[in-house]
Amino acid sequence: MIEGVLERLDKSRSVLKDAAGKMTAMGQALGGMLASDEVVKGGISGYVFEHFEIASYNALIVAAEAVGDIEGAKVFQKIKAQEEQMA
Repeated sequence: MIEGVLERLDKSRSVLKDAAGKMTAMGQALGGMLASDEVVKGGISGYVFEHFEIASYNALIVAAEAVGDIEGAKVFQKIKAQEEQMA
């Protein structure tokens, strides 16, 4: 859905940022495997990550509305609702 918004606005995503994000997530997962309280830390990480995503979509909704991209705001609201269910 996000790719659809980007394509409609004739924008592209950053391959470098995507790769860095994936590497960071992998490093965090590997680091957590070495901890004796892996399950607890995994739960905390999941909780924090979901709420970070919710906050990010809140910002995207406000930004889209500010520039008059109502269709984009609707997409971000739909994704935000899914993230809230996951949280």
